[in-house]
Amino acid sequence: MMNIARRFRLHKSTSTIDATLIVLLLIISVCTNAGYLSGFIPQLDLLIHFQLQYLIALILVATCILIRKKFRLLMLSIILIAIPMSRVVPWYLGSNDTATSSNLKIFSANVKANNYNYHSFIELVNACNPDILIVIEATSIWQIQLKGLIDSFPYLLAHESDGGAGIMLFSKYPMLNKSIHVHSSGMATLTAEISRQQGNFSIAAVHPIRPGIRHGSRLRDKDLLEISKVLSTITGRLIVIGDLNTTMWSKGYTKFVKSNNLLNVSKGNGIILTWGKYLKSLLSIPIDHCFTRGDFSVHSLYAIEISGSNHDGLVFEVHER
Repeated sequence: MMNIARRFRLHKSTSTIDATLIVLLLIISVCTNAGYLSGFIPQLDLLIHFQLQYLIALILVATCILIRKKFRLLMLSIILIAIPMSRVVPWYLGSNDTATSSNLKIFSANVKANNYNYHSFIELVNACNPDILIVIEATSIWQIQLKGLIDSFPYLLAHESDGGAGIMLFSKYPMLNKSIHVHSSGMATLTAEISRQQGNFSIAAVHPIRPGIRHGSRLRDKDLLEISKVLSTITGRLIVIGDLNTTMWSKGYTKFVKSNNLLNVSKGNGIILTWGKYLKSLLSIPIDHCFTRGDFSVHSLYAIEISGSNHDGLVFEVHER
């Protein structure tokens, strides 16, 4: 009787483990794909941005299934793994026409509105020494504190705000046709034509409103549409850079890139996690982006830590052909 009871407990424990693994597979897989229904339920967009995390989680569950030698279940897990893998791996493949040297450096930094590490940021800018600097969530206080950068960047375009809508565009080169486009959400896009000996090009510093539980992706995607209208008026070479508040897997992002014929310079350079640095390797996601249109050749793209911010800065080095 004792042997029978022992076998029953062992069988029950085994069944519980297998059931748990199946439930985990289903939950992760639902989260992996639920965001694609954001057209019907905008709040589901919040789930789409963690494809890298879903991939890692599914691989871990599949490893447990393999150890338990549940081969039919393993086949299912492999099929489920293939979905986020098809969304993650292509960003590490191919080439973005990488240049051997650069002649232009752009630094985009979301400093976080309630961050007060002004001097640390100024030191970071001086060390990075970019030709163009974009400062996002630049409150009125930030804008006052950063006025000293005029010595290094004699050309400035800024939209002042006491909240996250503040944004600044600094340049070492003359800026022509400067414009501030305030969207219905209160966020702003800055555009200018940069005048250089290698030839002029346009730049757009962007920061659509962030998604949230109440509106989901609806307001952000509306901002992206308004930004697209601004970009549609720009001809010739163009660089778009900033905090898009979305990853490359959302519907809003896909529509934005296609409608503006943009190339995300992360393609071939890998996924760069820029938001959520206090949760590195857990919930960090790539929501800061740089795009080009025209004959630019990428030298490098990398993240740089900003003291006091929940974002890493994005540094983009390019060679103008």
